[in-house]
Amino acid sequence: MVMDASGNPLAGAAVELTDKMTGKKVAIYAQEGGSYHFDDLNLKHDYELQALSKNLSSDVHKVSSLDDRDNIVVNLTIQPPKQ
Repeated sequence: MVMDASGNPLAGAAVELTDKMTGKKVAIYAQEGGSYHFDDLNLKHDYELQALSKNLSSDVHKVSSLDDRDNIVVNLTIQPPKQ
C-alpha cells in the first residue's frame, strides 16, 4: 500500500520497481485505497521499490531474493520534505 505521512492511502501514486540484476525499471500506479501489485517477478532477483507523488517520494525499500515468501507486502510512505 502507498500512504502519506498521516497513514492515508494515496491512489494514483507511481510505484517504481527496479530489478537490481538487470537494471530494468517498471512503474505502475497505486489503485484506489493505495494498493499496488507486481506480477511475474523473478524470485532469484533482488528488487528495489519506491513510491512517488507530487515531487515527493518514499524511502527506497529492498526486496531480497533470499526472502522465500510467495507474497511480499511492502508498504510505502511518502513523507513531506524535511525542513
